[in-house]
Parts: sequence; C-alpha cells; structure tokens
Amino acid sequence: LGLRVARGQMAMWEVSPDAGGVKTVTAFVSRRFTTDEMELIPGDSLLADAYTDYFQLREAAKAAEKALGGADRSQKRKNPMEGALRAQATLARALTVLRAPTFNLADEFVQHLVFDAWIGNGDRHPQNWGALKHYTQNRVELAPMFDTAGCLGAELGHPQLAMSDAKLDDYVSRCRSGFGDGNADTGVSMQALWRELSQTDEYQRAAPSLIDRIHSLIPQLPELLAVDCSLLTAERRQFMISVLTKRVTLLV
Repeated sequence: LGLRVARGQMAMWEVSPDAGGVKTVTAFVSRRFTTDEMELIPGDSLLADAYTDYFQLREAAKAAEKALGGADRSQKRKNPMEGALRAQATLARALTVLRAPTFNLADEFVQHLVFDAWIGNGDRHPQNWGALKHYTQNRVELAPMFDTAGCLGAELGHPQLAMSDAKLDDYVSRCRSGFGDGNADTGVSMQALWRELSQTDEYQRAAPSLIDRIHSLIPQLPELLAVDCSLLTAERRQFMISVLTKRVTLLV
C-alpha cells in the first residue's frame, strides 16, 4: 500500500489484574524504530505544545496518575483526568498541528487514518502517533504507523469469532477511533471520524488512490494472511477476512 509501518510481531505475556491471579495477554507489539540520532515526539506532546488547555489537562492527568501510584493500564482507567485529556485529542487539533509549516505532515497522517478505518483500529490515541525529529539532518517526518493493535478482533476469544452477518455488522459499526470529541470521554466512533476526515482537503489529495489500492487487495486477503503464526488460527484468519471485506465498503 506504500505506507510506512514500524516492524512488529505477535507476542504473549502474563499480567496480574487487580482482582488477583494471572491473565495471559496476546497482542501485536511494535519494535523500536528510533535511533540515537532521532527522537519520537508523540502526538500527546505535539498537542500539549500547541494547546494550553491540553497541556494543563495533561499535567493534571500526570499528577493524578502519580497519586494513584503508577502508570500501568489499570491505574490509568481509574484516573479521573484521563478521559478529559483524551476528549481534547480531537482529529481537528491533530490535523491543525500537522499542517503547520514546521511539519507539513497532514497528508501522510490522513493516509494512516484511512488504513486505520479499513482495519478498524480503535487505538490511535495521541501516544500512538507522532513525529520523528532527526537531529543530524535537521528535519522532521511523520513517525511510521506503530502500535496498530486494537483491531480485527484482537480482543475476542475464539468462541466469539463465529458471528452471524448481523452480529458482524454490529461489531463493525461499534468500532471506536481513539480520538476525542472535545466533550465526552468515550471517544469518537470510527464512522463519525470518517465523516469528519472525508471533508478535509488532505483527504481529497491523499485518500482516493490509497482507497483504490485497498480495494484491489480484497481478493488477495487469503494469500496475504497465510502467514506462519501459531496465534493466527484458521478461525481468526477467516474472521479477519470477513471484517476487512465488510469494512472496505465504508471507505467511500
């Protein structure tokens, strides 16, 4: 598709939930893609530099996180400021930051979001996108796509993968985006984000050719997903094909 993506792999590890016991987590983990000559500036920091209210909310969220005693995922869910912070990480703000002459990265970012919309990635929060600053070359580029993991039924167990067409439609329609709406802490749905995205100049310039390439891949999905991975069972492959085939109809 011509998109820059950080290398990664499927991984499994064990965590201890608050309720005790051990839980096995399966996820796709991106490998480090920076070197000593460059720095990743996450979207979280870009937004904080550009918007005073976002910076203040971020500092309040950090203070609340520290008071809760850590930065693990379970503590973040308890942080009353985390939802308010995520709500201000809107698509409009992200595009405004990346349109600035300092960056001029909005077109490529829109292509990343088109891909997210196809696969149903609901985890493109402001720490899962950003810019790369190259010290020796004095330039900035968009970071490759990374941590693209909240999609394609990653959260579902095998018994949940068998869905009727109606349930699959419902599953696709409930997909979130990772962006906020400025008010609520539930985030914007992928469909709402797509409607907003499709009205931008960047979409008109950067999206149509990518959408055409995505459509051309649909017949090749069985071959593309025939990878040697013990975690990618036949049932999960078929579910992924069904979701991707269903979601491609939304890219209009």
